[in-house]
Amino acid sequence: MKQTLLLFFLSFSFFLSAQVTLTLTVPESSLEVMGNEDQVIAEGTIKNESTDSVTLRWTRNIKELTDGWETAVCDKNLCYIPSIGEMDLVLAGEETSIFNIYVYPFGIANGEAVVEMTLTDVSNSENTVTGTYTFNKTSTSTFSVNRPEIKIFPNPTTDYISLTQSEYVEKLVIYNIVGRPVKTFNANYGNQYDVADLPRGMYLVRLVGNNDQTIKTVRLSKKNGA
Repeated sequence: MKQTLLLFFLSFSFFLSAQVTLTLTVPESSLEVMGNEDQVIAEGTIKNESTDSVTLRWTRNIKELTDGWETAVCDKNLCYIPSIGEMDLVLAGEETSIFNIYVYPFGIANGEAVVEMTLTDVSNSENTVTGTYTFNKTSTSTFSVNRPEIKIFPNPTTDYISLTQSEYVEKLVIYNIVGRPVKTFNANYGNQYDVADLPRGMYLVRLVGNNDQTIKTVRLSKKNGA
C-alpha cells in the first residue's frame, strides 16, 4: 500500500512539474513593413498562469531576416538592442508582461522577417512556450497604399505634437522606453496632442487605424520647456 501511494505521489508530482503554466500571445497575422518606416512593432504578451513567481529565459531564433534589417525584443523590463537574443524575465504569480518584437527596415522595402521566440522556466524546462512573429509574409494590411508619409512634428517637442496627415489615424498611443503606454489620444480635428506633462526622454508614438491596426510607429524626442 505504501509503495502504491508513493508511486501515485511521484506520478502526481511529475504531472504538476510538467504542466505548462505559460501563455504566449502573438499577432494572428503578419505585420506589414514599409521601407520608409523607422520601425514596426509586433505586439505580444507573456502570462504566468500559475500563482507562483517564475524566472523565464527567453531566446530569439531569427528564421528569416532581410539583409539590412534588424530586429529586437521588448519585455516589461526593457527594449533591448538588436544584438541581444537571450535574457531572463521574472514574472510574479498571474502576472502578464508585454512581449513585443521590433523590426527596423532602415529604408529597405520588400523585405521579410520571421522571428521565433521561446520562453522557458529556468527551474522546469518542461514549462515552455514558443511563438512566431512574422513581417511581410502576407499582405493583409488595409493601409498598404495610403499609409506611407505620416510624420509627427515638431520632433523634438516640448509641449505638443501634430501629424502631417491624419486621414487614416484613429488614435495615438505613446509608449515609454520600456514599452508601457503613458498617453493615449483619439485623433482630433485640430490635430494637436498635449505632451507637456511627459518627462524628458525618448518615446514611441504608435499611430493606430481602423480595427486597432498599427499604421506606423515613430520615435519621439521630448524635451523640457523653457
